[in-house]
Amino acid sequence: SEMCIRDSYYGDAGYKQDLSGSVVWSMIEESSFGNFTHESLVDGIERSFHYRKMDRYPLVVVLGISLSDIATFSDKFRFAAYIIASLLSIGFIGASIYMRREIKLLEVVSRNEKRFIDFAESTSDWFWEMDEELRFTYFTGRNMEVTGQDPATFIGKKRTELTKEIAD
Repeated sequence: SEMCIRDSYYGDAGYKQDLSGSVVWSMIEESSFGNFTHESLVDGIERSFHYRKMDRYPLVVVLGISLSDIATFSDKFRFAAYIIASLLSIGFIGASIYMRREIKLLEVVSRNEKRFIDFAESTSDWFWEMDEELRFTYFTGRNMEVTGQDPATFIGKKRTELTKEIAD
């Protein structure tokens, strides 16, 4: 695998620079999120780095704040900077949890849909769907076999309309 800088505060500095042998890379192999202090490969400045690897995407988010910038702020601002960095980390974790939950829900829906389709196809009856106005929108293939009529003639009609046609 390869890790490269895609976007940088410093413009083109370090763009597409290979970071595969970097400290960030080795830290990510140990844990998918965390922080550390190290000299930046891009500009050689000592920075406090916070990182988060997104499990389902080929994406690693790294935030680096130079130690000299942190030192220039008063204690109040330093505390605020750490709070902001912590909130960003929590936000990344929350987004990751939310995406993971959504993916699991989609997997459950897909699995249930497949089970229903398997069940519907194995039964001797036929199934249909109706919209909110109780008009037929779909029939399984067995409808033609059982009724002898093309299901397309029923699409868009209500059950009461079909019973009137049969009575006439």
